[in-house]
Amino acid sequence: MMHRYPSGAVPSTLIDARTRWAIAGVGPMPVIISEAAYNNGMETNAYAPVPSDVIGVYADRLLMEHVSRGNDMYWFQLLNRYPPTSTNQQDFWGLVSVPEPEPTSWQPLPAYRTFRRFLKLMNDGDAPYNPAALPISLSGASDVKSYLVGKRDGSYLLALWRDVSLWDRNTRTRLDPPAASVTVTFDVPKQVTVYKPSIRKSPYRTAREVSHSVNVSGNLVLLHIVS
Repeated sequence: MMHRYPSGAVPSTLIDARTRWAIAGVGPMPVIISEAAYNNGMETNAYAPVPSDVIGVYADRLLMEHVSRGNDMYWFQLLNRYPPTSTNQQDFWGLVSVPEPEPTSWQPLPAYRTFRRFLKLMNDGDAPYNPAALPISLSGASDVKSYLVGKRDGSYLLALWRDVSLWDRNTRTRLDPPAASVTVTFDVPKQVTVYKPSIRKSPYRTAREVSHSVNVSGNLVLLHIVS
C-alpha cells in the first residue's frame, strides 16, 4: 500500500518506479494505491495545482495507468472542504465542491463526473468471469495505450488513451496536444460505440465495421464492442 500523487504532471508520473520500490520492499503482491489525486487549489499556496477541468480529463487516465499495471487505486478524498476562501492546500483534493456545510450547496467537480460515467460503463458485478478471447489489432499512433476488458453479457470495453500533458505545472499554462489516430481492426465486423467519459455521458457514434478509426487526444476514449 502506498501513495502516488502526480504533483501536477501527467498521470503516469513515477508509477513504474514507485511500484517497483513497493514490490522490492514487501515482495510480489498486489499494490494498492491508497491515495492518489490532483490539487485544484489554483488560488491557494498549493504545490503544483491543476485546474479542475484538466483534472477531469486526467481522472480516468490516472485510474487506467494503475489498473493497466495491476495496481488498485483510490482517490484521496471525496469532498473539497469549505470555506472556498481557504488558503490551505489540504482543502482542495476532493471530487465534490463544498462551499457551505449545507449539502444543497455541494456541486460535483469534473473529475467526479468523469469517474461516474467511466465506472457506469465499466460496471459488471464482482463474480469471477473469464471472457473469451477477442481477435483484435491496433495500428497507427505508437503512443496510444490500450486496455481491454470483457463483460458478462459477451461485450467488451477497450480503453484508449495517451500519456500527454494538458497542463504545464511550471508555467501554469494550458497545453493542447494534437489528436492522434489509431485504427482498431477485428477479424469480422463488430459494432463499436465510442464514449469519452471526461466530456459527456452520451456516445459519440456507433458503427458496425471490421476496422474503426478513432482519434485520441488528451481524453481517454472507451469503445464498447458488441459482436
